[in-house]
Amino acid sequence: MKDLWLAPEGKVKADIAPMMVGNAGAKELILAALCVFNIQNIKETVVPFVIVAKSGAGKTTLLRGIKKSFGQDCDIFNINALTGVQMKGTVKGGKLVKAELRPISLFDETNKWQQNYLEEVIMPVFGGEVGVRWREGEKIEQKEFRTLPVGTLLPHWEDFEGKGGHAAKRIHNIEQIMRRSVILRLDEGYGMDDKFLDDYTDMLAGRYFANISYTSLVDLETNYRRLIFVINMAHDLPDQEIAVGAWEKVKPQIKRLARMIVISDRVSYHGSLTEHIFRLGIGLSRRYGRFITYQDDFERVMSLLEENARINGMLRELCPTCNLPNLPGNVRCTSCGDPMKVKETGKKDVSPKGKEAVDEAPTPSEPTSQLAALCAQQNSDSLGRSPPDLSKK
Repeated sequence: MKDLWLAPEGKVKADIAPMMVGNAGAKELILAALCVFNIQNIKETVVPFVIVAKSGAGKTTLLRGIKKSFGQDCDIFNINALTGVQMKGTVKGGKLVKAELRPISLFDETNKWQQNYLEEVIMPVFGGEVGVRWREGEKIEQKEFRTLPVGTLLPHWEDFEGKGGHAAKRIHNIEQIMRRSVILRLDEGYGMDDKFLDDYTDMLAGRYFANISYTSLVDLETNYRRLIFVINMAHDLPDQEIAVGAWEKVKPQIKRLARMIVISDRVSYHGSLTEHIFRLGIGLSRRYGRFITYQDDFERVMSLLEENARINGMLRELCPTCNLPNLPGNVRCTSCGDPMKVKETGKKDVSPKGKEAVDEAPTPSEPTSQLAALCAQQNSDSLGRSPPDLSKK
């Protein structure tokens, strides 16, 4: 029974959108976010995502894969699918009536939503704003939307015709959504990659031919039970701790990466990004059944975020004098005017990425025994009962 749940290294075999080939890093971070997400404490636990990719690269496929992974716990909203009135609510017969969001909300092609929909529907969900308003003589207290939002976006989302009026407002709203989120980039280069084509064609063969098996294909119901098991196990762990000595090593790396990733000159991103790094580092350790966060957890998260920012054109170089971000290739700092390059001093590289990023998730020496023990204790019970409701967490 335990073999069904555990991979050889002791990790629970559960995956976001298992039918989608590639994009392991993006799916890993989304699962980590769900492992720290508490629907009763949105403000301190939610990690919204914006998925960037060109047309045909799999944005909608990923959203559909997430929907299939979580079923009734998740909804996909297409262009202009909700109105501001539906989201904020209206009073009918003395009763407040408004749209209800499930624990996971997916918004496809946010760059195509009209400006008023962006402002009234999507931005409040990603931002978690609260407030008070009046409608039909009734005072309505706007509460936080209790959902983890994921939106998709084209790479050149700012290229609207003209730059004034509604176009400028739309750019502003999209930037506000992005600054509240973790921005990921899908693996667009896989179309020319042999490994991707091998995996993809093998997956299709396993799907369409009864006499060909494909080991990565997982029954969706089984995968759902595993995902819920992982998330519930993460939420049942004790309060999080950080490994001895890890914080002193991680702190300068977090500060440096927070300065290096820039969305645009119009918005500040370092504050929300820093908080998301914390949450994802904790979520990644909890995904593997650990209430102790290691240096490897943070470095894995930062490595993925740095690579995504580089592909999205959001990664900057820091001035060695004032430590402020500059566009790659600048000869002199745009802030202090000093040269961007300095003579080698023999200092070690302290970039967030550090060593070359590893493809596998971090596997510190301690955690697998705890995870295996938890699985061994709960496997027989978990497989025999209905999957727990994600909305209870």
